[in-house]
Amino acid sequence: MLEVSREEVERRHKQAMLEAYDRQEARIFAEYHKRLQAIAAHTQRLKTLIFREIEKVDGRADA
Repeated sequence: MLEVSREEVERRHKQAMLEAYDRQEARIFAEYHKRLQAIAAHTQRLKTLIFREIEKVDGRADA
């Protein structure tokens, strides 16, 4: 009886640890995704600004 109880405790502990790891993984992925989206948005803004500056320079060259 004691052995079954010990095995059950170990099984529950392993299950709890796996669930905790899953939650941690989800939080890490969400943070990674948020930062990646911010970097992508910043990159797009920079590309837009650079494109506008190139158009200004090209416009001056044509004048």
